[in-house]
Amino acid sequence: GVRIGAIRDETTADASCFGIRMDTLDGHILHGSEWVLVVKEHRSGVLRLRIDVRWRSAPLPAWWMGFGFLLFGRQVQERWRRLAARRLRVLAMTGNPSGSGKRL
Repeated sequence: GVRIGAIRDETTADASCFGIRMDTLDGHILHGSEWVLVVKEHRSGVLRLRIDVRWRSAPLPAWWMGFGFLLFGRQVQERWRRLAARRLRVLAMTGNPSGSGKRL
């Protein structure tokens, strides 16, 4: 699992930035943290999603599990990144992460 380790809420003359840092808990397959930040440029109104990750592998419960990470790990990471941006875009446009049109 993960927990919220920090919150970032900063505003300058040029941009506003809000985000959370998620830290992994003991027992997670990775050790580290991940910042998920939304930055708004005041002049243009452009919103950007930024994800900064600092992870290292944790010891796996079984030796054979490492093969799955070698085969599929990068592919799963890339898919997560694409889907995170898509979900945020849908949430911003509809107010609902599922995109069903029903607001939260």
